[in-house]
Amino acid sequence: MIWLIVAAVVFVGSHLLLAGTPLRGKLAIALTESGYLGLFSVTAAVAIVWLAWAYAVAPYQELWASGPWLKTLTWIVMIPAVFFFVLGFATPNPTAVQAERLFAEADVVQGVLRITRHPVMWGLGLWGIAHIIANGDLASVIFFGSLVLLALGGAANQQSRKRLLLGASWDRFAAATSYWPFGAIVAGRNKLVWSEIGLWRLLLAIVAYIALVAFHQLVIGVSPMPQ
Repeated sequence: MIWLIVAAVVFVGSHLLLAGTPLRGKLAIALTESGYLGLFSVTAAVAIVWLAWAYAVAPYQELWASGPWLKTLTWIVMIPAVFFFVLGFATPNPTAVQAERLFAEADVVQGVLRITRHPVMWGLGLWGIAHIIANGDLASVIFFGSLVLLALGGAANQQSRKRLLLGASWDRFAAATSYWPFGAIVAGRNKLVWSEIGLWRLLLAIVAYIALVAFHQLVIGVSPMPQ
């Protein structure tokens, strides 16, 4: 369990240090942008492999019983998780890596970006929360909790860096979007336009959800169905 804790700290800490502090800019200058991205990719790959290994060998310490109703709740939480994750990847987003050029487009805030400016991060965060609920053990809280912290904490941290780098371009984008899902819509700064999301993206999300249910036991070795 100690190795899992250390791996989680390194995983989250290395991401935040390399991407969310002034060190990022210094490394990009010293190594060039492509060199920095290469370093970041290698570090991230090593960290996630270490974290996954540590989780696989960690002892099982139950914190709460995972009954049928918790598994049902898990799959309810997985609905928006898959929705955000799939639609986020299928929608051009200026907050993505090396996509800052999209800030110059007047109609960049479309589809799922009207709901949240960080759909992929919310998808990953909700996925982690769902698996914490379903598993109910200490190792899962540490493993999936680190993913939740990195996804949602990293997205929040990214906003300050983007604001400093992009200035007015970021301010215009932020004014029409929100960190929290539906925040801009509730505040009256935006509205949901289903036609922009597109039927094909919704169908893709539905197919992905069905595939997760169908192949979860085959791939992961654990049935996701309430029993």
